[in-house]
Amino acid sequence: MITNLSPLDIEGFTGTYEMADAQHVAALRRWQAAHPDTDPHGEEAHAEGMRLVAVADTTARYTDVRDLLAHEQVVRAERDHLLHQVELRWEALSNASAWLAAHHAYVLAVDEARLAVDMWRERAEAALKRPFFCSSPRDEAAYRQIQEAGHPALEEAQADLDRTPAQTAKRLRADLDHSHERRTQLAAETLAVARA
Repeated sequence: MITNLSPLDIEGFTGTYEMADAQHVAALRRWQAAHPDTDPHGEEAHAEGMRLVAVADTTARYTDVRDLLAHEQVVRAERDHLLHQVELRWEALSNASAWLAAHHAYVLAVDEARLAVDMWRERAEAALKRPFFCSSPRDEAAYRQIQEAGHPALEEAQADLDRTPAQTAKRLRADLDHSHERRTQLAAETLAVARA
């Protein structure tokens, strides 16, 4: 699970798209100050400029994808927790002394689980639309720098994504709704007996 969401600082690049140009200019100036004898329009300066472009782009893409993956993981865990709560609330009805209150807690748990499934689907679809990849050796070098700075690799979280979140959400909602419908009928029978 991705737990390190701390801001990046890779050679002055924070992974913020809006700041990337200014950070690139500052990084290039620092490099030029450290290499005063280098032609600022020469091949070496150009190569460093391109390397810094890769660092800026990779940190920005990394931050974006990392945050999407982390949000998906958190919402997925919450979805699973709330689906489990539905089962616990239903089981609690069997020996509840305040049956109506316990049944209301069950109904609320079903509603929360439905919302959690829908929220997870949205987050999972967003994460699937924004894969992280390295398209050049410069990107790969920047990605190594990010990991060496203590930030997590993204491959495992990407591989763990559900590839068909809409279908999975539809199945989870259908299972939940089917169980709830049946349980509502059973609860109605219990309530009818209690009122008789």
